[in-house]
Amino acid sequence: MFTRILKLEWKSFFRSANFTKGIAIKIFLAFFALYLMVCFAVLGAGSYFFVAKAVPTVDPLLTVCRYIVIWFLADLLIRFFAQKLPILNTKALMVIPIKKKTIVHYLLLKSNISAFNIIPLFFFFPFSVVLLVKGYAITNVLFWLLGMVVLIQVNNFINFIINKSNLYFYVIVGVLAAGVLMQYFGIYNIIFPVGGLYFGLYKQPFFVLIPVGVLVLFYGINFKHFLQHFYLDDGVLAKKEKVVTSSEFSWLNRFGDVAPFLKNDIKLIWRNKRPRMTVVMSSLMLFYGLIFFTNPVYGEGGATMYVFAAIFITGMFIMNFGQFIPAWDSAYFNLLMSQNISMKQYLNSKRILLLLSVVVLTLLSLPYFYFGWKIGVLLLVGGVYNAGVNIPALLYLCTFNKKRVDLAKSAMMNYEGMGVAQWLMIIPMILIPMGVFSLISYLVSFNIALGVLFFLGVTGLILQNYIFTKLVGVFKKRKYVMVIGFQQK
Repeated sequence: MFTRILKLEWKSFFRSANFTKGIAIKIFLAFFALYLMVCFAVLGAGSYFFVAKAVPTVDPLLTVCRYIVIWFLADLLIRFFAQKLPILNTKALMVIPIKKKTIVHYLLLKSNISAFNIIPLFFFFPFSVVLLVKGYAITNVLFWLLGMVVLIQVNNFINFIINKSNLYFYVIVGVLAAGVLMQYFGIYNIIFPVGGLYFGLYKQPFFVLIPVGVLVLFYGINFKHFLQHFYLDDGVLAKKEKVVTSSEFSWLNRFGDVAPFLKNDIKLIWRNKRPRMTVVMSSLMLFYGLIFFTNPVYGEGGATMYVFAAIFITGMFIMNFGQFIPAWDSAYFNLLMSQNISMKQYLNSKRILLLLSVVVLTLLSLPYFYFGWKIGVLLLVGGVYNAGVNIPALLYLCTFNKKRVDLAKSAMMNYEGMGVAQWLMIIPMILIPMGVFSLISYLVSFNIALGVLFFLGVTGLILQNYIFTKLVGVFKKRKYVMVIGFQQK
């Protein structure tokens, strides 16, 4: 029966009317997967020798096992956002006299044929071959490899469990964060005992029964849940219905005639997956400075990379959210343009939202003064530059947006709305300030370079009314092109 269902899905895939529509994306993803396979294979083949040289006093297999826990936790986090149960084509099977148990088993087993489960094998198989070449016991290596394959499948089914409730997800993230913090501050070295458990799969091959038992347990939990809810109006097959709560956001009334548009944008972010993710990513990028400001290497050569970090941290929201203005409104853009509303008010609401984000992110980044006054001042200058230069430049380039954006889709591996304008935004937002700062810092001094960036930002703020008037004119000319573009699905 499984073979017959596979044949039906294979025919459905090639006979679909949308098969040729996304052929370019399919080819790109195929090459990307091939690239990852090669990288993982090279990493698997070379890890033993690299680890043996880096930590010569410890068994290389034990060292690798100690860090596999980080791999599996990161893999689980990525799966949560990107991997979903393949249920789309199974709805048609419900009207055919096939047992529900068979269909559910097919769904769960089909989920194993996923890039998330296949690509990691390109690390473990070459690594296992190297272990055999180095004289490790054949039986022990094979059972250890079996244990790794089983644990990959365990992650696969854990992902479907945590997707049922955000509670499980927050628990996983909380445990991961706690482990990382304990490891970073030296409270408890968590990777050593967990690594010992993975190494135990090699030392005691019969320990493989433990991950096998865990796999059976999670498979059974998923099977029971999907079998109980395998109905068109329930569980995984039901269309998700959200209860929309009404929020007045009365505190936005102080912005006058642009308040209704600001409220609409806030509700759009609050109620939809993809724009909401931009806020989450912008918040997480506040910690990006820990990578740059704690490493003195990035401070060399006039601290140009520090400028990149300052622009990036204080302007992450305008890069994530602002680049898709007005594509966020593409579903009802025609309605907006047919109303008796002022284009100046509409566009000004976007500008104020972006300015508020820059102010908030700049204030939240002030603790980086701990790493020195230069870094703190750089962040403040980065915020001023984003407010005075990057926001007007971004709003101008956004007038060339004409691709729809589906608000309900996840942001992970989602290229909807991406066009030439999004790539051109990198030039004024990042490359120009880095180039200006690097040149002046090299020719004159660090302080003068900071002053120039600050002057450019302040000049943009002083001339914002004049610049904004010109932007409104450009938007009015381009709105008809955007209307036609947003109509195309």
